[in-house]
Amino acid sequence: MLLEQAIKKECNLKGVRFKFLIPLALLILVSGGFGMMFEIGAGYRFAPSDQTKHGINLDIGMFNDFNDIIELDITYHPQFLDSQSQESATPTIFWNFDMDAMIPLLGRRDGIEGYRFGIYSTFEFGSFYSDYTLDATPGSSQAQQTAWDRADYWFGAGVYGQYFLDPWLFEMSIGLPVINSYSNQDTLNKLLGSFEVKTRYFIKSEKHNFRDHLLVEFVVSTRKIGVSVVLLEPF
Repeated sequence: MLLEQAIKKECNLKGVRFKFLIPLALLILVSGGFGMMFEIGAGYRFAPSDQTKHGINLDIGMFNDFNDIIELDITYHPQFLDSQSQESATPTIFWNFDMDAMIPLLGRRDGIEGYRFGIYSTFEFGSFYSDYTLDATPGSSQAQQTAWDRADYWFGAGVYGQYFLDPWLFEMSIGLPVINSYSNQDTLNKLLGSFEVKTRYFIKSEKHNFRDHLLVEFVVSTRKIGVSVVLLEPF
């Protein structure tokens, strides 16, 4: 009798495990059915409001075949030296972190061809584009602390559009401010705070149809002007 109960209990446990594994397996199969791409690139950025604020940047991102996109742009202004080997008159810590997310609502399909239109959000934090006067010796710990203390933040949400005209990809986005630290901005600057135009040129081989892509990216916005070289790698 005890043996029979033990066998039934073990069978019930196996049944529970089996019922749990079915949706898990389906989830894995469904997830595996959607291709993903990872992007990584590097380039140079300028602040339109102050050309002395310039530096190197790192682009990383991820998106699927439908072009649901998450991108992170990290910009750093190093302490450059002039011809007399003197440090530039800017803080040593000029950082900026800019994360964007885009979800297409129209034109949602496999591949990059055609058009897309959807919702867009952006979050930015850092001191790279901040407008302030440095009251400290450049390169000192006080200058670094001042740069962080006066760092700005911006969260905006809006819409974006995208069109692929082989080998060019054109993209335009605008996000209205939800929260931000720019209390002295006028209405027009707030409305255009997250306006950005991006152009990508895909470098292709005439002989081979590679699954990964190498491209050159040009960015012009109310906050930054830049160029990057980006690699898209499927996984």
